[in-house]
Amino acid sequence: MPIQSLFPTQIYSAHLPTSGWRKFNDRLRRECQQLRQDDVGGQRWSKKNYPGGYTSYNSACRMHLLSPTFALLERKLNRHVQAYARGLELDLEGRELTMTDCWVNIMPRGTVHTLHLHPHSSLSGTYYVQSVTHTINGDGYSQRFSLKRNALGLTKTEGYAAITAQSS
Repeated sequence: MPIQSLFPTQIYSAHLPTSGWRKFNDRLRRECQQLRQDDVGGQRWSKKNYPGGYTSYNSACRMHLLSPTFALLERKLNRHVQAYARGLELDLEGRELTMTDCWVNIMPRGTVHTLHLHPHSSLSGTYYVQSVTHTINGDGYSQRFSLKRNALGLTKTEGYAAITAQSS
């Protein structure tokens, strides 16, 4: 039987504008780290469900409504969401894609982010504040941690401290 590609995954990847990105990214990183320090409920949940890492998924999952910095991130991402929707030829019939959830994941070395779905989302994306280079080849898997220019989507540099955003 020939192999058919029935449900391909189309990934959008782009950089935010270069002007002021480092200052904005630093602000996001500091806010993510402060949230991890202050969010007792998130710390408790993460200890049980996200060993070695921190996520505000269960405690502060609408950061774009709580923080001016994350609200600015939402505005910066919106044109990319619209471009992706056009590229996918989504028929929105006068409806608008809006960010419904936005949370913080912090993944130090050795932390695992398991495969999962976002079943109630039309689109799901990740903004990488600080990144790690993942290499998968015949010799196995390796990681290199570094600060890189911000990006959306998969660019062969996956998240170390990531903000997860969902649109419905």
